Amino acid sequence: MKIITYLVLSAVVLSSCGSQSPVPNELNQGSSNSEYIIFGHFYGFCGGEECIEIFKVTNDALFEDTNDFYPNSDNVYDAEFAQLDQSKFNKLKNLNFVIPDRLFDETKIIIGAPDAADGGGIYLQLSDGRYWLLDMSLTYLPEYLHPLREQIRLTIEKINE
Repeated sequence: MKIITYLVLSAVVLSSCGSQSPVPNELNQGSSNSEYIIFGHFYGFCGGEECIEIFKVTNDALFEDTNDFYPNSDNVYDAEFAQLDQSKFNKLKNLNFVIPDRLFDETKIIIGAPDAADGGGIYLQLSDGRYWLLDMSLTYLPEYLHPLREQIRLTIEKINE
């Protein structure tokens, strides 16, 4: 299994740790020298801000999307990221998303039936531009993706504590 690990090796605190500071466009677009992972969940028949939560984590910061658009399989997610407080990022110091090799072999962007019957879905995007829409329901999600789904679900829960 490939492990995409974002560990903070030092206690570097950004000097601009405002609660919602804008991110430069090159980081928004994921320049070639910037490693990141974008992840989140979405629910179609839902009310409130928590229905669509998309985050971006880099080696030294955590960002939240302010658009809250419903993801689709036609294009990568059109996000507008704002940096979150450093305290939220610090909750993720030991974040390890284990991306199974089999996911990289998938020929489809949509895996399962994300948000069918209002079951919810997961959005996952890597800094190389690859992205997937995954079913939130364990019934329709291939078993090899169950641990990744749980990692993403728990990470979002931890951010929102």
